[in-house]
Amino acid sequence: MGATLTTGDQPEGITAFSLNGDLLPDIAVTNYLDDTLTTYENITALLPFGFGAGSPVATVAKPKPVSPGGVGTGTDKDDDLIVGGEDGDVGGHNNDGLLNGIGAVVLYDPLGTPVDLAVLDLNGDGYDDIAVTLDGTDSLSVLMNNTNAGFDSAVLNNAGSAGGTLLSGDIDDDGDDDLVLIEIDGTSGDSSIVALRNDSTALSRGGGGGNDIAMLAEASLGTPGRGAGSDSGLVGAGDIDNDGSTDVVQVMPVASNYEISVQTAVSGSPWAPDACCPGDIDGSGDVGVDDLLALIGVWGPCGDPSDCPEDLDGSGEVDVDDLLALIGAFGGC
Repeated sequence: MGATLTTGDQPEGITAFSLNGDLLPDIAVTNYLDDTLTTYENITALLPFGFGAGSPVATVAKPKPVSPGGVGTGTDKDDDLIVGGEDGDVGGHNNDGLLNGIGAVVLYDPLGTPVDLAVLDLNGDGYDDIAVTLDGTDSLSVLMNNTNAGFDSAVLNNAGSAGGTLLSGDIDDDGDDDLVLIEIDGTSGDSSIVALRNDSTALSRGGGGGNDIAMLAEASLGTPGRGAGSDSGLVGAGDIDNDGSTDVVQVMPVASNYEISVQTAVSGSPWAPDACCPGDIDGSGDVGVDDLLALIGVWGPCGDPSDCPEDLDGSGEVDVDDLLALIGAFGGC
């Protein structure tokens, strides 16, 4: 059974969220050409299946990405909405459920043109922060939730070239949210999937002080996309193999086609090769000379044992045992 909903002019972004805390997923859509955000209440409890008529409100100019998240110190169970606009704004809409609905937009400057955004608690204080990929920059924009006064001024985090799809998830199984994004080379237009580990310390905000954010251990995932520029592909995450760790799924332009690939996680080191194919260090789908050279190139103790895919036996160093394991796995996975 399906349903057709009427949107505004040129819908660009969509998300599911809680409008009124009734545990039924509602829908929010951004409409690029009329600068509106439309929400649709899930009324399945009243009907066999369905959504109410859309309720539009004005939002940022040329809106695209939208995500649920907490705005300020609200203690209700309803999701607020964060919207990114192509003209260079991020907007926050406070949601009062069915009492007052989706509130007017409050604008924040991400210091660039948003491409995508993710809502996550970066510093462990219990409040949602915002990370934004920016068009044509080498930075990730971070807006910290000040709880008392909205969001602090944006800070550019030079963790890697941004510009594409962005998502959050605990990719290294340490209990906090990390980021996975598509970065685009400004010269060649090549795109790649990059994981940024969140090593930020949980801080007491103390009335808005302390924004120590550390997005570290940049690591490339999967297969690079070639010369696609803004058509840079898509990235998603989930526990694909049901092992309790977050895996990464990508759709990337390769030559004249698109490829779908899955990077499964090894607990504590999600960009290491999956255990079902030991020795495939570069994720190419087979164990070959490139993997052998990569292993020999880091011979000895691992600088960071949690990010040492060449250490096939998990001993903390790359040695003869790892070399023998790789040679034994030579060939296709």
